[in-house]
Amino acid sequence: MEDVRQVHDEEFAAAVDKLVKFAEDSRLRHSKTFDSRKRTSFGLSLLVITAASSAFLWILLMGGVDIRWAWLSLAAVIFVPVLLHMWTKQPLDAYRKEFKSALMPRMAHLLGKLKFNPTGGISLKAVAASRILPPHSIYEAEDAFMGLYKGTKMLISEARMYPGKNKDPVFDGVFVLLLTPKGKFKGHTIVTADPAMIKRYRATRWKHLSDVPFAPGVTGGKYHVYSDQPEEGAALADVDMMELLHHLNDLFEGSSVTATFFAGNRVFLMIPYDGDMFEPGDIYMPITNRSHALQCKKEIEQILSVVDVLDVYEADSAKPTPAPDAPPEAAMPSQQQGAPAQTVPDQPMAPPPPDAQQQQPPADPAGSTNKQ
Repeated sequence: MEDVRQVHDEEFAAAVDKLVKFAEDSRLRHSKTFDSRKRTSFGLSLLVITAASSAFLWILLMGGVDIRWAWLSLAAVIFVPVLLHMWTKQPLDAYRKEFKSALMPRMAHLLGKLKFNPTGGISLKAVAASRILPPHSIYEAEDAFMGLYKGTKMLISEARMYPGKNKDPVFDGVFVLLLTPKGKFKGHTIVTADPAMIKRYRATRWKHLSDVPFAPGVTGGKYHVYSDQPEEGAALADVDMMELLHHLNDLFEGSSVTATFFAGNRVFLMIPYDGDMFEPGDIYMPITNRSHALQCKKEIEQILSVVDVLDVYEADSAKPTPAPDAPPEAAMPSQQQGAPAQTVPDQPMAPPPPDAQQQQPPADPAGSTNKQ
């Protein structure tokens, strides 16, 4: 992928303006079709209801007519409006589909020639050993961005976790997984500003991790560091990394970003954020603003900066060990919606996929669906 930070905001905004025009043309086209079908559906529904109701009453009052015609008239009163309603809504579904299938891939290309998969996501198997996933039974992911930067595979997707069906999510936000081509980390380090997570796991999942103080000059703020390699943890939570995490917090409206470095070459970020980042707005709301695209650009820039900081960390630390071969599950395979999620073990997981060392990402590393 290309480094989107090398693209000036003015140049990026000019390219985004073309996408905004494309999206607005799509919205106008589908909204006109929707309005036309609404008028037609209303007229036909009124006609069918009036005619069928009259026929039903006439059959009952006149007698001598097969009663089945009365029931057929009643069925028409019920089912014809339902079918017309489904027909009327088709332009709305087509608008959402075109937004995801045509607009978002172009946006991903602008953001450094990333690939976009509307039904893809990060597999739980790839991050199960991170020790920061909340207890859950249902995991859903969508809108995955994928790319390769300086040999590091990058996967970004929206993610939601639920304790059960029809319950409020225990996590709603963004997952980011970085797979570096070399083993950089000897231990397991967690950097978090989430007090609820600390309270929940400090005496259980994290009981073998040490509290790591920040080095002099590092602004930790509300963040805490835990690691089974304290020296490595302090080196990872340096000035540059903490500035990046603080900046990500601000970009995602004050979210408490949690980062974990584990399994030799994995960096996993959990970013709570309850907004729909990649969904189309109301079909009657004009698309004239490029601010959302510029916001996405800033977020991608910060994630790329994490890779740069890790390169500096590698240069300043001992010679890295080769990353072990990893499972192909970094991207999610096909799953059915609502299926039970995997449990979250506290033991180390299998190492990263062999294709993490390739120079080009696979055509569709996020898999075809996103729910488990």
